[in-house]
Amino acid sequence: MYTITHRGLDPSKDKYFTESSLEAFEDQLSRGFGLEFDLQFTKDNQIIVLHDSNLKRISLGEDVREICDINANEILAMEFNGCHIISFDKLLELIENKQSPLAISAIHLKSKNQTNDKLDIILSYLEKTTTDKFIIFDVTLSTAKYIKERKNSLNLAPSVAHVFDIERYNDYVGG
Repeated sequence: MYTITHRGLDPSKDKYFTESSLEAFEDQLSRGFGLEFDLQFTKDNQIIVLHDSNLKRISLGEDVREICDINANEILAMEFNGCHIISFDKLLELIENKQSPLAISAIHLKSKNQTNDKLDIILSYLEKTTTDKFIIFDVTLSTAKYIKERKNSLNLAPSVAHVFDIERYNDYVGG
C-alpha cells in the first residue's frame, strides 16, 4: 500500500505549508509519503508544480495572472505565506534523493498538457530520473500510447470515466 499526499497538503495540521510548495513536499517526503502533483507550463516553456493554471487561489486573490503568462524565474522567486513554488526539475531531484524506496509519487497530467510538444518536454525532464518512482495518471489512451512508444518504463494510469463522471466533470477536465 502506498500513501500519496494530494498536492503536499496535510489537513490534520492547522497552519501547514502552502500546497504544492517546496516546503510542503520536503516535509511529506521526510515523513515517508509519496507525492501527487500537477504540472504547469510557464511563459518561457519551463515547468513548475502547481495545481491551478493561475495564481489567484494560491495568492489569496492578490495576483490573478495565468502561469503561462509569467516566466519561471519570477514565479519561483515569489513567496506564498512563507513558502515557495517548486520547479518540476527540482521536485524530481527531491523525489530521487529523498523519497522512501517504499513510496511512489503520482504526476497528474492535465488534458491541456497532453499535446505531443508538451509531452516531449515532460519526457525530457523524466529522462534524468528513475522512472519507477512515479505513476503518471489521468492520461488519455492516445497519450498513453505516445508516452509508451517513447519511454516504455513509465507507469501510466489512463482515465476511464463513468457516464456520471463525464456529465459532472468533463468541461472542468477538458474532455
